Amino acid sequence: MTIDLEIALAFGAIGALLTVLSNLMRRMTPLRTFALAANSFLIVYAAIERNWINCGLQVALLVVNAYRLWDLRRLVRVLAQASADSPIN
Repeated sequence: MTIDLEIALAFGAIGALLTVLSNLMRRMTPLRTFALAANSFLIVYAAIERNWINCGLQVALLVVNAYRLWDLRRLVRVLAQASADSPIN
């Protein structure tokens, strides 16, 4: 087994594990964070294996997950500000 293949399999295994863990999350912020990490590892795996279709898929999912995490964090900030400005405390 070559070193490149061993490294690729390690990235693929970590990416697969992170994908499973992200599916076990109950809250959205950790789910998106684990999904971003999984996408990153799977992009490296696909690039080493020269599997460009899978690499493209993971890049697209990385963008979607990053946008959703950014949108979620923005929503949390807006809700916190609205709660702080509320006259009922």
